[in-house]
Amino acid sequence: NLTHPDLYPNIKQIIQQMDDSNVTRAIIIASNLEDASKAISIVECYPKKFYATVGFHPHNAKEFSNSDIEGIKKILQNKFIVAIGECGLDYYRLYSDKKTQIFCFENHIRLAIDSKKPLFLHERNAHKDFYAILSSASNNLSKFVVHCFTGDKNILKKYLDLGSYIGITGWITDKDRGSHLHDIMKYIPSDRLMMETDCPYLIPHNIEKNVGKTNYPYYLPYVASFLAACLNKDVNSVRKSTYKTTKEFFPLMINQSDKLFLPKGKKKLLLHTCCAPCSGDIMLRLIDSSIFFNLFFYNPNIHPKKEYLLRKDENINFAIKHNIPIVDAEYDSRNWFDVTRGMEWEPERGKRCDTCFDMRFLKTAQYASEHNFDLISSTLGISRWKDFSQINRAGFKSTLQFKNVDYWDFNWRKNNGSQNMIKVSKKENFYMQEYCGCIYSLRDTNEWRIKNKKSKIEIGLKYYSYLDKNTTKNQ
Repeated sequence: NLTHPDLYPNIKQIIQQMDDSNVTRAIIIASNLEDASKAISIVECYPKKFYATVGFHPHNAKEFSNSDIEGIKKILQNKFIVAIGECGLDYYRLYSDKKTQIFCFENHIRLAIDSKKPLFLHERNAHKDFYAILSSASNNLSKFVVHCFTGDKNILKKYLDLGSYIGITGWITDKDRGSHLHDIMKYIPSDRLMMETDCPYLIPHNIEKNVGKTNYPYYLPYVASFLAACLNKDVNSVRKSTYKTTKEFFPLMINQSDKLFLPKGKKKLLLHTCCAPCSGDIMLRLIDSSIFFNLFFYNPNIHPKKEYLLRKDENINFAIKHNIPIVDAEYDSRNWFDVTRGMEWEPERGKRCDTCFDMRFLKTAQYASEHNFDLISSTLGISRWKDFSQINRAGFKSTLQFKNVDYWDFNWRKNNGSQNMIKVSKKENFYMQEYCGCIYSLRDTNEWRIKNKKSKIEIGLKYYSYLDKNTTKNQ
């Protein structure tokens, strides 16, 4: 809360001490539109140090009206705004009445759904109403964090089950109010745990010297050391993991060199997708780069039908999770067999693959032309087993007969794309396909396995965590 009068006049000194304490970046949390505007002015002066949010704190809900929705939308266009909030419910002080808080909170949730921005949430003494509202919308939200978590184990479990991230502050160091948190930190997955100061409030109680009552961003290491002790982990590993989680949670906390841009003049991308593992990281990069896109699943080459449905359904579920529209095109497998007849014994990357790519890209380009998409691309190219030039030839060829559609030959393998594909697949526990997709690829792969004394492929068995299909993600 760097716009607070206890902090705002001392920004330069605060930045210097942040550097001295190895606190490299901070997010300035807004409590109303005035706060957000002031935060942006700070960020513009120190763009490598700060980001900001926009929203109304429940204390300020009485100031919120329908006219502020457009104000929030306008501020959301600023590239340094990484979340909506701080918003939620606070029945401890009731500076705004309950009905007003709920109205404000529900509007912030709708804004988050529409903008696909993360939600930065506040809840105090209002768990029942807060949870009811949040749970009804959680499936449509991009990401959300319950900041300054102070609840018990049961409440923690409920938030985690919704998919929430959890923010821990100096509250945990307060032996009178935060001791109950010590034993339940171990239940928070490392990829959903974040640290924060909530300065100028909640100064850590483990600061040995007398420093007054004002909290600062550079006191974050005290939260880290206490949290590490609760987790029985090395403090540096906790700092690294929470920093990584924070960068992944807030969409613009990425290197500008990693940000994607559509070719000049292009506005709507139709992304042909072959499976969730190949599309997962690409989708997240497009979302982080605020690029408008839809997915197009058309893969009549995939056989047998069981394999096709495994890949398709997982792809659709991941798209729904991130609020990305996906077109489920027809499974015209008979047509695929017709166009590839006579090529049954072609090698991988040969003529059969040319024909297969042509067929899939042509269908994608046709749909794009009919539905006002001016650009197509495909997730096929991220796999290092594919011939990237072969894929691009098919992509460019498919758009020749459609004057209003171009092909984007972006190399998705850039910036560790293939490695990140594996990371996302493991995190999401995606199905691990063991052959390219067509029945001839399955045949050839099994022949190679038998020759090398390996077992044949069992469809639906392996996932990226190497778990049996009947094992749940939690197990």
